Amino acid sequence: MSQSSLLDRALKLIKIVLMVVISLLIVSILPLPLNARVETGVTGKGEAAVVGITPEEGQLIALQRARADAIEKSVGMQIHGTTLVTNGRLVGQFLKTFSRGFITQEEKTWSDDFIVVTQSGPRTPKYMVSIVATVHIPEKKVDRTFHLKASLNRASFVAGDCATVTAEVSKRACLAIFNLRADDKVAMIYPSEKTGATEIVELGKPLIFPGKAAGNILEMATLPNHKHDTEAFLIVAVQAAEKNSIDFNELFSEGRLYNVPEFFEIYSRIADISVEQILPYEVREREQDDRDRL
Repeated sequence: MSQSSLLDRALKLIKIVLMVVISLLIVSILPLPLNARVETGVTGKGEAAVVGITPEEGQLIALQRARADAIEKSVGMQIHGTTLVTNGRLVGQFLKTFSRGFITQEEKTWSDDFIVVTQSGPRTPKYMVSIVATVHIPEKKVDRTFHLKASLNRASFVAGDCATVTAEVSKRACLAIFNLRADDKVAMIYPSEKTGATEIVELGKPLIFPGKAAGNILEMATLPNHKHDTEAFLIVAVQAAEKNSIDFNELFSEGRLYNVPEFFEIYSRIADISVEQILPYEVREREQDDRDRL
């Protein structure tokens, strides 16, 4: 066999070895679920009566109820008895369900109907949705002594009020704050590369967001044409080693709005090693009486 033939074979073998090594490196650095359970084909149903809210709000409330229903079935718990919602304030309870399981894919089927809320009242529109979902149920692999305690300065806001999130950890941790919005989108609001905010929180040094030094405020507002919205902050903490292995800015793009399954598909990769807390809140439109008091 000629030297050129041997050289060609050697070069091909080197290329194959390099491809295998690169593939293994890529797999090793990707944050993947550890021992999570994934339920596919889970059905959920939700209904919402459009009483004092916009049709858009009614649809979202029905969808949030359906998601909560699917998660409840996956984890084997029944938290809410009925699928029909006539009070938007219950959405906060549905959002809390999201910490028990994460919907990473969903297919929606919509229908509508009319109901009579009161015997003497008119027929009221009712939105109904059925979903078929994939639910990721994390198997937590977290140190039992690692805890997160988060709070919000209040649970109810008027548009223009400022919110403050406080978070404490029992051990050094990487921390992120996400906003579960009333338009069914999720945004990361902390950490921020623009403001230079660090995601590392030390024991005994609570994070107060936004801090006074940052010069920012977290001003609350309803969505356009909405009189009342229910949203939530999702606080996530991952215990930090000497060399931090989790970078939220690499997982999520600052300023990007994720749809709910898209967000939880990414988050599910670190859910097994994370602790989280959901802080629901309400925002209502500022009325004339509120303006007069300013």
